Amino acid sequence: MNVDVIVIGGGPSGLMASVAAAERGAKVLLVDKGDKLGRKLAISGGGRCNVTNRKPVEELIKYIPGNGRFLYGAFSNFNNEDIIRFFEQLGIELKEEDHGRMFPVTDKAQSVVDALLNKLKDLNVIIKT
Repeated sequence: MNVDVIVIGGGPSGLMASVAAAERGAKVLLVDKGDKLGRKLAISGGGRCNVTNRKPVEELIKYIPGNGRFLYGAFSNFNNEDIIRFFEQLGIELKEEDHGRMFPVTDKAQSVVDALLNKLKDLNVIIKT
């Protein structure tokens, strides 16, 4: 099998990384030890999936235990607003609730998983579980 990128793990990060690489033209192989991708994502947030938080980055970092300043580098490349745009581009409409928490309007984490899996299929990502 000839691929450009191998992503190990079919959790939220692995699914998003696979989409990002494939959108940039890479032939992607996504490998997960389980039999179902996004399993934990599907039950996150009590089954509703708290996608991100819309508070300003400074406010988010303030609540990280210890020294959360290390996150500034990561957030300068991909922040909470980028996450919101990412999911909206997948067709997932989001709503903001108390304390800036962002959920799919469906209130179903499975809708987030399904949108990611559909995108992987559209991008011809090879999946091995």
